[in-house]
Formats: sequence, structure tokens, C-alpha cells
Amino acid sequence: MPTDYRCEGGLSLDDLKACCEVIADHEFVGIEIAEFQNAWEPDGPPVSPDPLLDALRPLLAQR
Repeated sequence: MPTDYRCEGGLSLDDLKACCEVIADHEFVGIEIAEFQNAWEPDGPPVSPDPLLDALRPLLAQR
């Protein structure tokens, strides 16, 4: 996902999804998504949030 704060060795979207699956199996109060840039470069073409939403889906499906 595009971001100004890249961290080498950080979570991949697959890692994030695995974490969300574990969290979703437990009671939690909330979660903060700190940043989503809609493009890799300023004024660049937009990037879809779909891969991020797919990774977060286990949490979004919680009721």
C-alpha cells in the first residue's frame, strides 16, 4: 500500500490479514488504521484500497 512511512521488513498484506484473523477470534475494543495514501507519488494515479480492505475483512466482518 502506498505510504510516506515505509518500513523495510514491515508487515505484508498477507501478514496483516493473518493478524486480523487472530484478533477477530477475540474480543477487542477497536483498531486504528493509521494511514492510507491513495497514490504512490503525489498527483500519481490512484491506487485501489481493495487489497487493504481484503486484509482487514476478518475484522470488518465482526459484529
